[in-house]
Amino acid sequence: MTKMTLVVSALVLLSAAAAGGYLAWRWLEHSSQPSSTAAGSAASYAGLGSEIALTDHNGKALRMSDLHGKVVMLFFGYTHCPDICPATLYSMAQANALLGENGGSLTGVFVTVDPARDSSERLREYVTFFDPGFIGLTGDEEQLARFARDYGAAFEKGEVDADGGYLMGHTTFGYLLDRQGRVAQLLQATDTPETIAAAAQELM
Repeated sequence: MTKMTLVVSALVLLSAAAAGGYLAWRWLEHSSQPSSTAAGSAASYAGLGSEIALTDHNGKALRMSDLHGKVVMLFFGYTHCPDICPATLYSMAQANALLGENGGSLTGVFVTVDPARDSSERLREYVTFFDPGFIGLTGDEEQLARFARDYGAAFEKGEVDADGGYLMGHTTFGYLLDRQGRVAQLLQATDTPETIAAAAQELM
């Protein structure tokens, strides 16, 4: 991870608190290990969640309630992300493979923070590369900003370079949702597939 990415991520996490992400921010502020070793109950994150309809990678409307009955890991990112996003999706896919050995499955949901570049078609190619069962979601900037705020997350566009490229600063932890769609715990982007699989297994 570059120094710039670290700085932007820190700034974005700070803005999450100011943008209405108080619950997630307070939890992170007082927890040294946001992983399965510091698991909370769904009640701990009762204020987190959204029913805003976004567009999936097949161009169809999808609400998180449509996924009830599944254990879900929700992650905010973008397809041009140089490091955190592909690494996290890879770990999610590996965790899903581990769960499959025990008859379980994890539904990965990747919500773009870069709708200008991440069309449904691009998301479909990106997320299904990691796992054919994963879902990519997009929407307009207002929808995505509201959806992120509902989960205590945030994102911000970085400075555009001479070639028109840019980075997106975004919240980098994942949200593990139980079968009722409630946030059960938060997972760090650096958590291993084994950690993710173990946390998901507890909800199955």
